[in-house]
Amino acid sequence: MLPHAKNRAASQGLTFYGTQYIILLLLTLFIGWFLGIERVLIPAMAKDIYHISSYLYILSFLAAFGFTKSVLNLVSGKISDDIGRKKLLLIGWLVAIPVPFIFYFSTSWNMIVLANIEVAVNQAFAWTMTVTAGLDLSRSTSRGLTVGLNEAAGYIGQATAGVITGYMTASYGLREASFLFGIVVVIVAIGTTALTIRETVGFARSENVGINQTGSSVSFLKMFTDTSWSNKLLFSYSQAGLIEKFVDVVFWGLMPLYLLSLHFSLFTTAVLVGIYQMTWGLLQIITGRLSDHIGRNVLIITGFWIDSTAMVGFVFFHGIVIIGLLSLLAGLGMAFLYPVIIAAVNDRVKPSERGTRLGIYRLWRDSGYGFGAIFVGILASALNIKSVFIGVALLMAVSGGIVMIACRINHCKS
Repeated sequence: MLPHAKNRAASQGLTFYGTQYIILLLLTLFIGWFLGIERVLIPAMAKDIYHISSYLYILSFLAAFGFTKSVLNLVSGKISDDIGRKKLLLIGWLVAIPVPFIFYFSTSWNMIVLANIEVAVNQAFAWTMTVTAGLDLSRSTSRGLTVGLNEAAGYIGQATAGVITGYMTASYGLREASFLFGIVVVIVAIGTTALTIRETVGFARSENVGINQTGSSVSFLKMFTDTSWSNKLLFSYSQAGLIEKFVDVVFWGLMPLYLLSLHFSLFTTAVLVGIYQMTWGLLQIITGRLSDHIGRNVLIITGFWIDSTAMVGFVFFHGIVIIGLLSLLAGLGMAFLYPVIIAAVNDRVKPSERGTRLGIYRLWRDSGYGFGAIFVGILASALNIKSVFIGVALLMAVSGGIVMIACRINHCKS
């Protein structure tokens, strides 16, 4: 068991609780594996099994995923502050049980959309809790590293799952590959959560002891408006989280179709998309820790402008080597910005409000999947895929600029 609350502040840190944190990282890898099934297979199923030609209709699965996950992030963050992290983590995996069966037995695209709503519940409860529990365990001086390791595990999982299932598809077929891989991941994750995870919410509560808090406790509405708009720095992070998801919408929902249209095989497509995810995943370990030393905002702003550059590159280059390099560049940009934004939000909230405040940020961040799917779907259907690359590049450049302006107004050091 974890120690009594009064002893936790003294012992808090990843070194002291390394085993528990490693288990959380393993579960995050499982979460990435589960979501990674969709990265290549679902767009391919839309094309080859359901014969859907409308980009907006294809991306409806991402819109359903994004809006569901964003709202549940908010709910899970608030509830976890009250009842703890482990229960929601386990619920997230139990909800995932039907998903492989739906993928296998589905007879319409609407069933795939339904499955993605369940995947969103899994992600909102499970991934949110592994991030929050990891922050509970870590010291304030290592939270960039904490988030970087967590996000790295998840996105490495997504990258490897895409390649594994892409390879399995050649032997078993689209439906069979998604079912076999998915059901194994769910069973192992449920067992690991139930048998090995310990509750961590006491860390946040004990960390709050001794912090000077004047006045009554802050209402949820006040926290929501403050994180979403009133605090201009937190607003800049919230909009940044939303906009950066547009890049991921491109790589998740559109890039596989684009690469298949260039006559790349499903396996090659999985590898090219996987380069983006693997670069993002691996480098987050470095960038998260780097942000603990040099500051958050310089990495966030740089990351947005790197991704903007990569999106422009896809307009002009179509060879396999250049696409691979551009995917690597896009992954580099995401590694700079993604774990660092959530660490920056965490820097500016009270420990007792951590779950709720991070839930509010993740509400805006993951709603970017929904808004991004609509934006990308409409633009691709009305014009073409290259116009999507240009549109997303412009949004990323502007979003990075908003963070820079907010930092100057608030006199951020870095």
